[in-house]
Amino acid sequence: NVSTTEGLPVSIMEAMAHSVPVVATDVGGTREVVQHGKNGFLLPADLSTNLLSEQILHFIAMETDDMRRMREADYDTWFSKFNAHINYKHFAEQLLQL
Repeated sequence: NVSTTEGLPVSIMEAMAHSVPVVATDVGGTREVVQHGKNGFLLPADLSTNLLSEQILHFIAMETDDMRRMREADYDTWFSKFNAHINYKHFAEQLLQL
């Protein structure tokens, strides 16, 4: 996801829900989802095509264990922060306490 502007990127959350690490620009709310080197890679908003291609090649060349850890971190990030089933239930419980 190499957007120049972004809110909270749903496409990235959807990828993480399926354990797919991401490469994304550090714009808008992307930093709230992507932790550079842990569950994906953040690139500067004004990135060059060379930097993007270098990052993709780095991603492809990752060791199997490193990729596995990143995929697990993706799913964990989604599950703990962006899982709608959990978040809706928690929100409803909070409303009932009002």
